[in-house]
Amino acid sequence: HLYFLLNADSAMVYADLASSLSDQLDDPIAKQRLVIEEAQLLATVGYFEEAHKLLSSIQPLYESNKRKFYEVAYWTYFVWAEYNAHSPYFAEYEMLFIAYADSIIQSIQSPLTGEDYYWMGEYEKLKGNYTQAEAYYKQSMQLVPNTERTYASGSCALAFIYLGQKRYEEFEQAIILSAISDQVCALKENLSLQVLAEYLANIKGDRQRAYRYLYISLNDAIQYNNRLRLIEVARKFPNVVFSYQQTEKKYQKAQLWVIGLISVLVIVLIIALIIISKERNKVQQQHNKVDSINKQLQSVNDQLKATNRTREKYAGLFIELSASYVAKYNKFYREVSERVKIHPSNELLILLHNNRVKDVDSKAFFLDFDAAFLA
Repeated sequence: HLYFLLNADSAMVYADLASSLSDQLDDPIAKQRLVIEEAQLLATVGYFEEAHKLLSSIQPLYESNKRKFYEVAYWTYFVWAEYNAHSPYFAEYEMLFIAYADSIIQSIQSPLTGEDYYWMGEYEKLKGNYTQAEAYYKQSMQLVPNTERTYASGSCALAFIYLGQKRYEEFEQAIILSAISDQVCALKENLSLQVLAEYLANIKGDRQRAYRYLYISLNDAIQYNNRLRLIEVARKFPNVVFSYQQTEKKYQKAQLWVIGLISVLVIVLIIALIIISKERNKVQQQHNKVDSINKQLQSVNDQLKATNRTREKYAGLFIELSASYVAKYNKFYREVSERVKIHPSNELLILLHNNRVKDVDSKAFFLDFDAAFLA
């Protein structure tokens, strides 16, 4: 029963086929109901005049078809009024759909269904009683699954109440639920997504998503060939597209600035790397020189150590020999001195007691030692 909201042309073919079958069955009630549903299809597509003619041709109206007739008549004049929102005919169509809304309310019987609550909400909204309308819409949404058209319509109507009262968080939730329901039902006749797109563009400033949602709504309207939705999208599209293009230009400009800044930083980094590389090479060269000097110093140091060891060796040997010589000299001196004392000889004794000879010899010895090992 919702196929007419997916593909209008195919639905029209099936409506004509059903009308032929009803002629064969000679069932006036069923045939009248098919006429009502065909009027609903024509009104949905945007052929309001043709829908109005079909509805006006229904005589008499069977009791079992009254509720459906009132709903289709309400829908026909409601969308016709929306189509002529800025024309003098709006007031005339508004009066008609309000009258049929009253007829729907009069036809409601207990027990109440989710669809009944939806129509009660519509009626209260028309009277300006938004608090009661909100309660009825919520009750309808609790009784109807989101796979039904009534759920999408009720949540969308509830969203409009929230939007008018600037209850934006609740509006977002309701309109998103409605848009999801439209997609779950796979309906091409929808309103919620373009309303959400307009809200995102004007209130949230999210023009990119707004553009994407509006573009989807436009494709749905074109595929369904819905004149009213095409006009609605066309009214919203220029503002959203212009805002989106301005945002894209700002984004692209910002990207160019970022790219330029990154390019400058890359150039500075390359220059810095070149300078660092050169300085590193210089440091490496200096390091190599220092290493070379250190190696030379180490070699000289090793040579000095070897020389010192050699000197120490010979010095030790010389000292031992010298010490032995000095000891022998002193021993000889003492023996001669003792013998002279026993057998005195004045000249020899004077010579032996003269330390000058010994000091001269010792001094000459130490000078020779210094010249050999300390020079």
